[in-house]
Amino acid sequence: MTGYGFATDAVRILLALAKRDLAEAREIVEQLDPELLETWSVRIRASLFDALAALGERQRIEADAPEWIERPGYARPFALRALGLVREDEALVEQAAAAFDAMGLAWHAQRTRERSVIG
Repeated sequence: MTGYGFATDAVRILLALAKRDLAEAREIVEQLDPELLETWSVRIRASLFDALAALGERQRIEADAPEWIERPGYARPFALRALGLVREDEALVEQAAAAFDAMGLAWHAQRTRERSVIG
């Protein structure tokens, strides 16, 4: 299926991470349509931050996360978590967990406190 990335790419990334298949996650990330990374694509952006953190892509997280941290909304705590994990910054990680808690996303908050983005 091609042309449906807006509906499938976020889930495909999460499935690859759940399977602990970093090679597949990297392949999906590298093939993402740049148009799907616009500001309206928060589901894909959130999944992308998880994949980049799992892949240790610090340079890309450092470049992308600050913009998303400044924005209120769903992708913000994912950006905070990714940045905190690659920097090994406990304050950022806890800030991400607190942001997940504030949004009612307890599962994400728990995973954040466990320092996990992989299934």
